Amino acid sequence: MKEYWTLRIRADKVKLGARSLARMFSSFLRDGGVLVIVFGILDKYERPNSLPVDWVTNCWRIGLGCFFFGLIFGLIGGDS
Repeated sequence: MKEYWTLRIRADKVKLGARSLARMFSSFLRDGGVLVIVFGILDKYERPNSLPVDWVTNCWRIGLGCFFFGLIFGLIGGDS
Protein backbone atom coordinates (compact mmCIF):
# COMPACT_ATOMS: atom_id res chain seq x y z
CA MET A 1 0.00 0.00 0.00
CA LYS A 2 1.29 3.45 -0.90
CA GLU A 3 2.07 6.02 1.74
CA TYR A 4 0.35 8.89 -0.06
CA TRP A 5 -2.38 9.55 -2.58
CA THR A 6 -1.86 11.01 -6.01
CA LEU A 7 -4.47 13.10 -7.73
CA ARG A 8 -4.37 13.24 -11.51
CA ILE A 9 -6.66 15.46 -13.52
CA ARG A 10 -6.86 15.41 -17.28
CA ALA A 11 -6.05 18.66 -19.07
CA ASP A 12 -9.56 19.07 -20.51
CA LYS A 13 -11.02 18.79 -17.02
CA VAL A 14 -8.75 21.57 -15.75
CA LYS A 15 -10.16 23.98 -18.34
CA LEU A 16 -13.68 23.07 -17.36
CA GLY A 17 -12.83 23.56 -13.69
CA ALA A 18 -11.27 26.98 -14.30
CA ARG A 19 -14.31 28.11 -16.27
CA SER A 20 -16.74 27.02 -13.59
CA LEU A 21 -14.57 28.67 -10.95
CA ALA A 22 -14.59 31.91 -12.98
CA ARG A 23 -18.40 31.70 -13.23
CA MET A 24 -18.74 31.23 -9.47
CA PHE A 25 -16.34 34.08 -8.72
CA SER A 26 -18.13 36.36 -11.17
CA SER A 27 -21.46 35.65 -9.51
CA PHE A 28 -19.94 36.37 -6.10
CA LEU A 29 -18.46 39.69 -7.26
CA ARG A 30 -21.63 40.86 -9.01
CA ASP A 31 -23.87 40.05 -6.05
CA GLY A 32 -21.39 41.51 -3.58
CA GLY A 33 -21.02 44.70 -5.60
CA VAL A 34 -24.74 45.30 -5.62
CA LEU A 35 -25.00 44.60 -1.89
CA VAL A 36 -22.17 47.04 -1.08
CA ILE A 37 -23.94 49.78 -3.02
CA VAL A 38 -27.36 49.11 -1.50
CA PHE A 39 -26.21 48.75 2.11
CA GLY A 40 -23.86 51.71 1.80
CA ILE A 41 -26.75 53.94 0.79
CA LEU A 42 -29.01 52.46 3.47
CA ASP A 43 -26.36 53.11 6.13
CA LYS A 44 -26.23 56.76 5.09
CA TYR A 45 -30.02 57.09 5.34
CA GLU A 46 -30.10 55.24 8.66
CA ARG A 47 -27.52 57.54 10.27
CA PRO A 48 -27.60 60.80 8.27
CA ASN A 49 -25.41 62.87 10.60
CA SER A 50 -22.80 60.31 11.65
CA LEU A 51 -21.47 59.14 8.26
CA PRO A 52 -19.63 61.44 5.86
CA VAL A 53 -20.77 61.94 2.27
CA ASP A 54 -17.59 60.17 1.11
CA TRP A 55 -19.04 56.98 2.62
CA VAL A 56 -21.66 56.68 -0.12
CA THR A 57 -19.16 57.69 -2.80
CA ASN A 58 -16.69 55.02 -1.71
CA CYS A 59 -19.47 52.42 -1.49
CA TRP A 60 -20.40 53.24 -5.10
CA ARG A 61 -16.76 52.96 -6.19
CA ILE A 62 -16.19 49.63 -4.48
CA GLY A 63 -19.57 48.25 -5.54
CA LEU A 64 -19.20 49.25 -9.18
CA GLY A 65 -15.62 47.96 -9.23
CA CYS A 66 -16.72 44.57 -7.92
CA PHE A 67 -19.62 44.49 -10.35
CA PHE A 68 -17.35 45.38 -13.29
CA PHE A 69 -14.79 42.69 -12.44
CA GLY A 70 -17.66 40.25 -11.94
CA LEU A 71 -18.79 40.98 -15.48
CA ILE A 72 -15.28 40.36 -16.80
CA PHE A 73 -14.97 37.05 -14.95
CA GLY A 74 -18.43 36.14 -16.24
CA LEU A 75 -17.26 36.68 -19.81
CA ILE A 76 -14.15 34.58 -19.16
CA GLY A 77 -16.21 31.79 -17.60
CA GLY A 78 -18.83 31.84 -20.32
CA ASP A 79 -21.58 32.89 -17.91
CA SER A 80 -24.82 33.54 -19.71
